[in-house]
Amino acid sequence: MAVSIVSMTESAENGVEETGDSAGAPPTERPTTFEQDPREDDLVARMVPVRNISALVGYYAGIFSLVPGVGVILSITAVVLGIIGLVISRIEPQRRGGYHAIAGIVLGLLGSYNLVALWFVLSAFAEHN
Repeated sequence: MAVSIVSMTESAENGVEETGDSAGAPPTERPTTFEQDPREDDLVARMVPVRNISALVGYYAGIFSLVPGVGVILSITAVVLGIIGLVISRIEPQRRGGYHAIAGIVLGLLGSYNLVALWFVLSAFAEHN
């Protein structure tokens, strides 16, 4: 059984990490930057912004912010993470996720109706007592 050893060499300056094992197998290169991602041709990797987590989490928080009860917290989270994800996608276009970030912002703003509904319920409850 061979144990894998990771060694950084001069090629790491070019964004590539070389790996080899202790048995003397030839080193293989694996990407360490976004531009050299082998999944670039994968359709799912192009559609889901796995390299822009803020946009992805903001998108899902925006979807779940439409659920009454949890929407109060998630709508704020969706807007903040959507803005962060949008900035990241503008600065580094290879990370993608701009459309997911915009959807997170819009859904988070739509989900903010939970904040308004909560305010009306609390004010009606306070007037009743």
